[in-house]
Amino acid sequence: MEAFRGIKCSSFWDALVLRLMLEEHGVQVQVPDQGVVLSMVASGELDGIRAAVEQLGSEFPHSGSVLIE
Repeated sequence: MEAFRGIKCSSFWDALVLRLMLEEHGVQVQVPDQGVVLSMVASGELDGIRAAVEQLGSEFPHSGSVLIE
């Protein structure tokens, strides 16, 4: 069963790029309607979420930290 997981990024740029990568891995992403988006809620397989986070770090080694709750 897929669970909703909170994801927090250390920078706005990381959050934007990670959102696209999560969607490429079949993860549905919800972001707040207001303010600077550093956090999001993802619904999908944990392996897909982790793969997107690893892809971000691999393709952009100077990206900040990402916390999956």
